[in-house]
Amino acid sequence: MTTIRVDIKGGDELIRKLGRVTALGTLRPPMQRSVARVHKDIADYPEPPGPDSFKGFVSDKQRKWFFAALSRGEITVPYVRTGTLGRRWTTRVRGSADGVEGTVGNNTEYAPFVQGKSQQAQIHQGRWETIEQVLEDNEQVIVADFNRAIEKALRGT
Repeated sequence: MTTIRVDIKGGDELIRKLGRVTALGTLRPPMQRSVARVHKDIADYPEPPGPDSFKGFVSDKQRKWFFAALSRGEITVPYVRTGTLGRRWTTRVRGSADGVEGTVGNNTEYAPFVQGKSQQAQIHQGRWETIEQVLEDNEQVIVADFNRAIEKALRGT
């Protein structure tokens, strides 16, 4: 599981000036927008690979897994996308004593091999975005959204 923590400047001042409950209420909407943005990007499927994209198995283990899954009927050739990976990306926003926490997750057993940076299979590299790439691509927009919300609350508008 990938954990990314973004500390927003001005949060302590916001709590000091407005109180913890109001401050956390101020931070909740940008957190909801943030997880929605990340969810939209990570759940988006790339174009399917072309017919000549398979370059062979990278290991004997991978070959054995493939043929075992094929014989059990878990996969078909040619492969037909089910959309399960995209549907299983979920979001959650919750407040705690320490702040507001946003979570984007996926409980599909193969998700790390498709969209996880450290375990992504070679065949998916360069085609499927990893959760780390999506978070990095959106970091500036997310931070700016939080900063705007904090500045607005501190101005009292």
